[in-house]
Amino acid sequence: MPVETFANLLASNIGSLAFLLNPTPEFETFRVQPSAPPVEAEVPGDHLFGEWGRLRHKWSDHGFDFTVQYTGEVAGNVSGGVKRGTVYNGLLNVASDVNLEKAAGWKGGSFHAAMLFPHGRSLTDHYVNDLFVTSNLDASDNVHLFELWLEQGLFDGKFSVRAGVMAVDQEFAFTEQGVLFGASEFGWFPIAGINVTAPVYPQGAPGVRVKWQPSEFTYAQAAVVDGNVNPLDSAGRETNPHGVEFRFDEGALVLAEAGHKWKLHAKPGTLKVGGWYHTATHADVRLDNFGRSLADPLSSGLPRSHAGNWGLYLAAEQNLWKKKPADKASTRAVGIFGRLGYAPPDRNTLDLYAEGGVTSTGLIPSRDDDLCGLGVAYGKLSRDLRALGRDQNTFSGTSVPLPDHELVLELEYKIKAYRGCSVQPGLQYIVHPGGSAAVDDALVLSLRTVFDF
Repeated sequence: MPVETFANLLASNIGSLAFLLNPTPEFETFRVQPSAPPVEAEVPGDHLFGEWGRLRHKWSDHGFDFTVQYTGEVAGNVSGGVKRGTVYNGLLNVASDVNLEKAAGWKGGSFHAAMLFPHGRSLTDHYVNDLFVTSNLDASDNVHLFELWLEQGLFDGKFSVRAGVMAVDQEFAFTEQGVLFGASEFGWFPIAGINVTAPVYPQGAPGVRVKWQPSEFTYAQAAVVDGNVNPLDSAGRETNPHGVEFRFDEGALVLAEAGHKWKLHAKPGTLKVGGWYHTATHADVRLDNFGRSLADPLSSGLPRSHAGNWGLYLAAEQNLWKKKPADKASTRAVGIFGRLGYAPPDRNTLDLYAEGGVTSTGLIPSRDDDLCGLGVAYGKLSRDLRALGRDQNTFSGTSVPLPDHELVLELEYKIKAYRGCSVQPGLQYIVHPGGSAAVDDALVLSLRTVFDF
């Protein structure tokens, strides 16, 4: 198929970009998984088995809180993509939070540990071949160390330092409304997730994060973390599948973000501005070390090197409507969200990403706790990657569709079925899976269930 021709060109000519190709038994594609926060935060007191005979209350009074959550999802590609098919994915999330002031008298101290066990079959790899990845549960079938850190709060909580194993998708570049959506692009920002390696779901990495919050409305934070906790070997196998080995030899990832919150007629809003920088050497996507196109038969086949990689982003949310703001018993509301990101086109797969959406709580009057949303995500493949495809067509006399963009529309409706249990049907329509017209537009249906124990 045409997409294989283009991917094979990239695989053969851009050796140091091999981590973008992610080969599978059926095909190859210049995609890596942009990961998402795995599950939403649990609601206190809302558990399938209640409070464990008040044990949760007793432990919490002494500073110990626990999360045991299981997410299961059946999803199928019913039209387009590579072929039709259905998969199952699951995720076990076990975490503990310790308030060290309650537990040991350590003022301002806290501890967090989390383990994840994702399992299942990738709909993206085997049936859709999309760039963004259809499910944010999609990950290797291993037990992963997700987070293991200590945090110290200072100056009455206005300043904090966190150190240990951490996942940056838990604090940077996310929107709270985006948690509803099952597609990966609404979690960890694709302008970073597709272009560079980062410690995100399902595996964190050692690092340090500092945060300054002078008021309840304004904050600034920065982090430095291991830039690639789980590099692939020459055969494409993970070298640190459980996230418990730390080598610090694949560069560092530096992130910085500032945010401001407000209330517009009692309706909250948020704006975040941030950026990232990866210190590792990155290969040019089009030119070799002599300035020739990598598609040129006279090319050395060795891509030009760039010192580091970077990107910028904006994220915003605004609550537009809430039923009877003075009535705190009602959760019915409508909000909008959006994100925009840029990365230089000479060393990245994506150079522009944009998303937006609307969510509603209690759309049906008698269902105040139900949540629904419509999201749209657009990723533009880089100018230089498109030029490489054009060069290949010129030198080989072919007419392979050029890389252009991927567009995803997602509709989700989350139903609170029972205490500690939710059911969520979803629909995704994916235009140009993989970033070109080489693969037919795909329609994906899914059903997700979450249990909080």
